[in-house]
Amino acid sequence: MIGVASTTAGTVTVNGGTLNVGSQLFVGGNAGNPGGNSTFIMTNGVVSATSFLAANSSTSLTLATASVNISGGQLNVNNGTFQLARFGTASMLLSGGTVNLSGTTGFLVTNGSLNVSSVVIDGGTLLMGTGTVNVSRSAGVGSILIKSGYVAFPATPTNGVSMMNNAGGTASLLIQGGTVTAGTINVSQAAGAGANTHLIMSQADPNIPTELSVIRIRQANDNIDLQFNGGTLTIGTVGYASNGPGVYNGGTLSPGTAGVAGGGADFGTTNMPAVGGGNFTNFIQGVNHHLHIDVGDAGAKDFVSITVGSAQLNGTLDVNYKDSNPQLNAVYDVLTAAGGLGGILPTLVNHTPGLTFSEAIVNSGTTLELTVTGVPEPATLGITGIGLIALLHRRPRRRGNARAVPTIDPMSPPMPGTSATPIDECAWMRQ
Repeated sequence: MIGVASTTAGTVTVNGGTLNVGSQLFVGGNAGNPGGNSTFIMTNGVVSATSFLAANSSTSLTLATASVNISGGQLNVNNGTFQLARFGTASMLLSGGTVNLSGTTGFLVTNGSLNVSSVVIDGGTLLMGTGTVNVSRSAGVGSILIKSGYVAFPATPTNGVSMMNNAGGTASLLIQGGTVTAGTINVSQAAGAGANTHLIMSQADPNIPTELSVIRIRQANDNIDLQFNGGTLTIGTVGYASNGPGVYNGGTLSPGTAGVAGGGADFGTTNMPAVGGGNFTNFIQGVNHHLHIDVGDAGAKDFVSITVGSAQLNGTLDVNYKDSNPQLNAVYDVLTAAGGLGGILPTLVNHTPGLTFSEAIVNSGTTLELTVTGVPEPATLGITGIGLIALLHRRPRRRGNARAVPTIDPMSPPMPGTSATPIDECAWMRQ
């Protein structure tokens, strides 16, 4: 065990080499010390520990303060806990290097009452194994702001990010840039009157994806804010238990599963199911939001399924044909909403040259349907047609010294010394 645990200010600086800690690396208090104002700075090198604890005072009467700044190197935390605030205030800035929380290591941004903790990721890489991210586990205030870099939250559906995991807290996950992958984001893990949870995505670059498997909002009595304002969201399931819609103001929704943006070689599905107690999920698309749908051969397609709720399609539907054999009049049901589509068609934008689509609302107003109305002329067919035309218009050229072919009446008797067989003027065409 190594770290800074006194009541006075202290700093741990790592700018090279290798440090292996057998158990805990703590900054600002541990179980036996109240902790003080402590700082952990890492610019290079490799640090490995079982657990990393910051602002981990032993009692709420003496709160610790800790600051973690990582701009390079690699911090490995294996099968323990990465905890920023149990009793106190903690901040973390990741601007470079790699934080690798492997195995079952959990990421606890706040883990107790009266805590305030923030994480800013503006570069670098955060990798997680199978642990759970708790932005606010109790009645504290926790936030994660992702501005750039690469963040891989747990990929397994049973774990993932628990935005609010107890009563009375406030939790925020703000995705403004970078590439983010995750298995499950539980925007509200447990009931709690007055709990505030925010998931806001607003990347400026639509070509950088946020790939999530599941977003769940489980409780109806929480104050929940779910907004998608930019970037590209590739997601398998968005589930609500609050009868409230997600607001898709901007950016792009691309059906699929985590790690397979836009379906990859496969085609993806985004499910918006009922989550607990007959609650439902709505899909409200703003005028600046894009729904990206890939379709392909043999009926292959991206698909959005809204099990109970309704859809309002006020934005843009981007359609791309991924395969090579489009069929005229092929039909694709790309979105269904049991509660209806509201009779409004999104603006259709086709991204496949030479191919045209039409859109319609069918099945009693519950299904958005695409039909292939025009296919490109195959290049080989065009070349073959040109060749046939040239052949049909071919004519023999007369040479200047060619002799005229005599014309013989087939009914006249043959001349002496000649054959009785008439001359076939078209024989050259069959040669």
